[in-house]
Amino acid sequence: FGGYRDHCDQELFLNAVMCFSFSLSVSGFLAFHTYLVLVNRTTLELFQRIPASRFPYDLGWRRNWIQVFGPRPALWLIPTRAGCTADG
Repeated sequence: FGGYRDHCDQELFLNAVMCFSFSLSVSGFLAFHTYLVLVNRTTLELFQRIPASRFPYDLGWRRNWIQVFGPRPALWLIPTRAGCTADG
């Protein structure tokens, strides 16, 4: 029975390492895209190195967040058109 238990321990360790790695990478993407929403930029605009003082679409972090996700916090995690206020 010792071999079976060692095999299970190895699988558990490997699963824990994989879950940690995946969580770390997804957390990085979450942090980066949250930053992009808060400054109201796309990835392309961020890498064009436009100075913040010349960027006309930044409304402040709170209004940027509401512009993307809408004014109702209950709907922020539900994919709806609540944040769409313009026709473009």
